[in-house]
Amino acid sequence: GVVAFAGYPLLKDQEIMGVMALFAKSPFSELTLNTLRMISDHIAMAIEGYQVHQAHQELSRQNERILASAGEGIFGLDLEGRATFMNPAAARLLGYEPEELIGRPVHDVIHHTKPDGAIYPKDECPM
Repeated sequence: GVVAFAGYPLLKDQEIMGVMALFAKSPFSELTLNTLRMISDHIAMAIEGYQVHQAHQELSRQNERILASAGEGIFGLDLEGRATFMNPAAARLLGYEPEELIGRPVHDVIHHTKPDGAIYPKDECPM
């Protein structure tokens, strides 16, 4: 029969997410118990990482739904002026498919002009 039992809580911020339980037909050595404790810590970290990943994915889906439903054209640029995202309204207003602009420097494609119609040099462009 069972001679030994070891149970380890799987914790996240002192909250129990689950329990790792082991049964054995012989007593656990101190080394085995320490190893099991480390394994339970790693399992808890993996569960937390998975939960963070799932929350990030849900937030991304929610942001995509909001952007897609907005009637205004919305797009984002990184520090180098490359388009990082674009909603369908922005694509329609600009006359491009999002795939044509994502990752490209927007200044090369969409130029803002001065009041006299002259194109802004890249270093003066307000975009």
